[in-house]
Amino acid sequence: MAQGIELLEIEEEEEIIGRAPFFTRERVIWMLSGGLAFFFLLIGIIDFIQDTRIVPSNSPEAFLGFVTVPTGKDGIIPNSLGLTINDWIIFSAIVLVSIPGVMIYEKEYRRERAIDRQLPYFLREIADAQKIGMSLPRAIQEAAKREYGPLTQPLRKLAAKISWGIPFPEAMRQFMKEVDTPLARQANILILEAERAGGDLEKIFAASEKHTQEILNVEEERISAIKPYLYIVYISYVVFVAVIIVLFQAFFIPFSEKSVDLGIGTSMGKINIPLSPFTILFMYLVAVEGFFSGLVAGKMASGTIKHGLLHAAIMMIFGYVAYKAFITSDFFGIKLPL
Repeated sequence: MAQGIELLEIEEEEEIIGRAPFFTRERVIWMLSGGLAFFFLLIGIIDFIQDTRIVPSNSPEAFLGFVTVPTGKDGIIPNSLGLTINDWIIFSAIVLVSIPGVMIYEKEYRRERAIDRQLPYFLREIADAQKIGMSLPRAIQEAAKREYGPLTQPLRKLAAKISWGIPFPEAMRQFMKEVDTPLARQANILILEAERAGGDLEKIFAASEKHTQEILNVEEERISAIKPYLYIVYISYVVFVAVIIVLFQAFFIPFSEKSVDLGIGTSMGKINIPLSPFTILFMYLVAVEGFFSGLVAGKMASGTIKHGLLHAAIMMIFGYVAYKAFITSDFFGIKLPL
């Protein structure tokens, strides 16, 4: 049986490598999200070029001896909205993370869980059909007449292929490529081996149904046990953002309002510590912390970092809104009374 499983896996890998198209749904969505993110970034760059000009300066805000000075004219985006190039960079990052996270990985994760929940019922139907003497292909055809959520359509396609005379192993391999969950892959291998070897199929599928249900129960217990830690990640991020806001309001704003004496012999005398570099720094700190906290949350919740893109997008959006509301007090041109 182990040898048959290895051969089946090799055949599946060869078919996938040989026939997989370049423009898969996942790649198309990633390209679209990347294009949209680049579009947002391009808007920010063009608006920045039109809004500002670079001049030499000796001020503390200078970078390599140059500062940006507003031109006083609106670029392609009205200045009244209060959006800078840094905002557009954050928008681009959120778009790049959120679209694949929602449209690919979150959707796929929910689909896989829904399919796995239906597998024990499918195996039970096959076991019951074996009791009345049905052949395995016939039992699958009868089972496909029932509803199994997202598993229903692939099963009906499988039943149709069997009725058209397609060899049973080939039809099962095509079914597996369409369903493609780890638990369904195990069930597929079991069905093919049972069909090839024969024996008491009723007991085989009854035991398989019980084993699959136990695996699902263990997974549900794991998810229930890990949920408090998922909440802790979210709470930790909220606390991080709150600390940044309190630190900014209680320390950096009062500090920037005081003049600092540069000492005798300097031409500048007393100056005020600029606040804008700290506001920009905090915006990126909040975004980066939200991104990596989201990846950690996804890894804990589902065992894969890909699923964390959705959590990362949620945290980045929350952090950006909190930043605009409590640090800049300017939400798209609306001055907040803070």
